[in-house]
Amino acid sequence: MTAQKPEDLNDDQLAHVVDHAYQARHGDKKHSKFTKEEADIVKHLSHAGEEMRTRLHNALRGLNRTDDDATRLDNFVDKEMFTADYDPYRDLMNNFDDEGNVLTPDDTIAG
Repeated sequence: MTAQKPEDLNDDQLAHVVDHAYQARHGDKKHSKFTKEEADIVKHLSHAGEEMRTRLHNALRGLNRTDDDATRLDNFVDKEMFTADYDPYRDLMNNFDDEGNVLTPDDTIAG
């Protein structure tokens, strides 16, 4: 992914960024694939307002996922991403093992 701004991403890319952010926050750290670039995008998204929140929900509907996954991601957007204390950079540490090696398995909701 080379785009730095959410406006430059298509809905599928946005959905995967949100999925990776969710996994970094709530998944086992060996399942996270959240990057610094994605954290930058999510930080911008979380301050983008209601129009972007609606776009994210619509983008997430395009993912092939279970109803439980859909609910978890929708709740993550509404109850975590768009809150004042959400900091995606805190979750970047979930990408590294105890020795500082980057973890890469792609076992996210979106796949």
